[in-house]
Amino acid sequence: MILSLLLIFLALYVLALRGHFSYVAMRAGNYRFSKIESFNSLALNPLMSFSFALRDYQKDSLDLKPANMERLEELSKIFPLFSTTPKNDFALKNPPHIMVNLMESFGTQMLSLQEGNLNLLGELAQHFEEDFVWTHFLPCQNGTASSFFCLFFQSPIVLSKSKYKEHYLPFIPIEVYKQQGYRVIFLTAGNSTWSDLGFFMKAQGADEIIDEVALLQDYPNSSKIHFHSHYGVGDEFMYQKALELLSSAKEPLLILTLSVSNHPPYPKVPILFSKEQIPLEIFDKIPKNTSAILNTYVYANNEFARFLSKVKQSELKDKLIIAATGDHRVRGVAMDFNTEKALAYGVPFYLYVPKAYQGEIVYDKTRIGSHKDIFPTLYALTLSETRFLHLGGRNLLETQENDKFAFGFNAEVWIDNEGIYPRSSNLGYKYKDNQSLLSTEESFALDEEHLEFHKIYQEFLELQLRYRLLNLAQ
Repeated sequence: MILSLLLIFLALYVLALRGHFSYVAMRAGNYRFSKIESFNSLALNPLMSFSFALRDYQKDSLDLKPANMERLEELSKIFPLFSTTPKNDFALKNPPHIMVNLMESFGTQMLSLQEGNLNLLGELAQHFEEDFVWTHFLPCQNGTASSFFCLFFQSPIVLSKSKYKEHYLPFIPIEVYKQQGYRVIFLTAGNSTWSDLGFFMKAQGADEIIDEVALLQDYPNSSKIHFHSHYGVGDEFMYQKALELLSSAKEPLLILTLSVSNHPPYPKVPILFSKEQIPLEIFDKIPKNTSAILNTYVYANNEFARFLSKVKQSELKDKLIIAATGDHRVRGVAMDFNTEKALAYGVPFYLYVPKAYQGEIVYDKTRIGSHKDIFPTLYALTLSETRFLHLGGRNLLETQENDKFAFGFNAEVWIDNEGIYPRSSNLGYKYKDNQSLLSTEESFALDEEHLEFHKIYQEFLELQLRYRLLNLAQ
């Protein structure tokens, strides 16, 4: 009898060590399961806590030094460190809600595969026609956490798993908008413990963190296997929560969102394209998980589109600005380096702006850009005479093109109006046309400025981060 009880106790103890069985074993990236944080702490037994901490300690090789201010000032003559938004009396008196949606694997390369009945934009096609969209556009990095940090914190380095995860990083969008009276919410369909993003957001001043834990409690349907994936609940529940938050808001909101559905292992989404309906040439481009990749990509687009449609049919249509972009390419799609030197890395930038907030703008869908330009564009639309971190970013709707900052930057490639410049090459490549990021095999020699540009801009990004993170803290 005693032996049986000991065996049962041992089995239960092993289960406790493993964590919950809802969809994946408890890990450092998903241990949060309750809105009550003390429960989350209790769920982590001592062995797990020690293991997570030891792993982070062993991986943390980040040891930054204060920035060399002479060098930073020198580079700031090329890329201004700060700028100020123009006067905007309407936005000052009528601050709009703002939502910035970082979409998992929302790559432009996938859209180049559309043909005939293969509509990969799905219901988002209507909104791409109605609103502002730039496709000559790059993500700053090629991973979710790295692009997240680059976009929301202007940091070329992921800090949330390092010894700097509790350091305050000034001049980020959270700070800029909070100073203007905004309430800031981080909303994700995934678990906020992934890469400790929720913890870092809190350290930077976010007022509320809402992740899959809250969504599972608020929307019981989200726990069904049809929706619940390895990385979180279906994106549709994130958008449902965003709509509720915006509809009931009593103060201006800045909602920063991160979707997760379009990520392997892919969730069981509605099948729009069966294997038999997919053109044979698509299998050459997407040799593995072809149907799952196509259907999940369209599912993610459809859910965002349905959110947009609901906004446009509500009172929010006149007081909400929505920006969306991808974090990186769809990794299951093969890359043709002869023609896709930039396209393979590209992501779109979508922007919905109510008429009243547009003011004097010029929309040129062929303008070159990257993640560095998203918040400067939003600042110009929503703020008045407000100082912000510039970093070579620009308002893509400005009335006059500024060629100096007409470039898009990615860790592997950069682009300007003249061509495409892979980081690993000493040559530039011509665009096939002005309609896409497709390149030709025609190359041309680079002047010294173009040869050194990627290296110098990367140095500038790292220096400004060290200045904000360390020099200002001294």
